[in-house]
Amino acid sequence: MAENGYWIVGSPDDCIEGINQLARESGGFGGFLVQTVDWAPRETILKSYELIARYVMPQFQGSVRSIEASNQWAKDRMESLLAGRVKGIETAKSDYAESKKE
Repeated sequence: MAENGYWIVGSPDDCIEGINQLARESGGFGGFLVQTVDWAPRETILKSYELIARYVMPQFQGSVRSIEASNQWAKDRMESLLAGRVKGIETAKSDYAESKKE
């Protein structure tokens, strides 16, 4: 499963690279789920959580800032963007109607 990219396992550096690979392949995402299975002793699982929290998560803090900024930019300009869209559609309809008259 890990070889096919379905799981990310290994050291903190392996996890960072795996998450970066997913981001490259998907174009980015806003959240990441960590799932564990009780195949290891409790202390080992807790150590894994600690490693993820200490070394992996800090690498991605603020990684959605550009997406949030883009969403805010579009929200702030929604009326003018929609007006431009409507105008473009009307122009296309008009141009098409004119082309049918000829």
